[in-house]
Amino acid sequence: MTRARGGSKKPAVVNGRSNAQAAAPATAAAKGKGKAKPTTKPLAKASSSRQKQLEVEEMEVDPIEVLDDDEMDMEEPPAGLVRAINNATGWSKKSNGKAPAKQRGDGASEERLQQAHRHIEDLTRQLEELNQVRRTEAEQLLERMEAQYQAQLQAKEGLIQDLTMQLEREHPLLRPGKGAFEILTREEASREMEGLQKQVKAYKEAVREREHRLKSMEEEKETLKQAQNDLRVELQLEVERANALAAKAQQRPPPTAARPRAGGILPSSEDPKIGEVVRFYEDLTNLLVPNMKLQPGKHLGLDEWSLNCLYTHRDVANKDVPTKSLNFTLRLCHDIRSGESEPITSKDQLVESVHYTPHELEKETEEFREALKFLKDTFTFERDQLSLFLRTLHDYMSGEGGDGDGDEEDDVEVIE
Repeated sequence: MTRARGGSKKPAVVNGRSNAQAAAPATAAAKGKGKAKPTTKPLAKASSSRQKQLEVEEMEVDPIEVLDDDEMDMEEPPAGLVRAINNATGWSKKSNGKAPAKQRGDGASEERLQQAHRHIEDLTRQLEELNQVRRTEAEQLLERMEAQYQAQLQAKEGLIQDLTMQLEREHPLLRPGKGAFEILTREEASREMEGLQKQVKAYKEAVREREHRLKSMEEEKETLKQAQNDLRVELQLEVERANALAAKAQQRPPPTAARPRAGGILPSSEDPKIGEVVRFYEDLTNLLVPNMKLQPGKHLGLDEWSLNCLYTHRDVANKDVPTKSLNFTLRLCHDIRSGESEPITSKDQLVESVHYTPHELEKETEEFREALKFLKDTFTFERDQLSLFLRTLHDYMSGEGGDGDGDEEDDVEVIE
């Protein structure tokens, strides 16, 4: 709880006299039993009129100071007031109602005490009213304006700081510690200008190089697109050609398949002449072609034929000798002529060749493989030596080749 007290404790002035001066007769009357004098009625009337004047006239009050409980506890009441209260209490106990004059003086002191209490209560009430008075609308508006002004001020200060930092980053010459403008000599300005010109030139070169690289990439992209389109067209043509060749091959089957053989091949040709011719060649050469396949060539788009061949040798003089057979593949192709090199632009740079590849020799005996000599390995020869190849094949299969009596010039000339 907070209490109120006067700032300087000055007594209120009434008609040119202070309260202390007005209370002096009462204080003197309250001292001791022997010194007390009876108070006359005119004095009491004067005292009553003075009290009324005190109540009517306004007292001068110094600025109110609010104190805490501790300060109020430490404050002592006025000495005259305490003395008056003590004298009144002591006199009432000792006199026991035997001194009317002193009782009247005590009554006046009691009235002054009550008046002081009422005055204190009035001041306390005024202080409470002052504390309970709310702020006016103008004061609230002023506080809001002050808060808004402070917020705007802080925002502007932050914006100024940010702009200052950005300006320092963009313009090093405007950093703190330097003037707003820095005076450069002609030599320094020339050096700085030269450095800037070099940077601009380097940037322009980088831009030109990048543009050239982008242009090259665009050209390469267009080239790749064109190549892709060409490949698609070539692929489509190859597919159509393969389909046409497949259809043609189905319409014209291999001659060997046109007549019945011991191997179980069924006839499929409608022309008996073709079958008879094929049979004649097979009996003449002892060479069967049960299967053949077409495949694209390596050069100039020329086709290659792969023939699966079976050569059979029978000893006519001695029927007891078992029949020998050799399974191999002859691939008819075009190779680069000796002395020529890529790129190949003309068919004259090529020579028709035959690639020989034996099969299933691991199923034959060692003696049979040794008798074949070079026929047990893969090799290549020119196509115009096919007759010589057939004769060499007959000689080695019959056992007449490799005995040293034949002429080595009659053997097939191996290209590779």
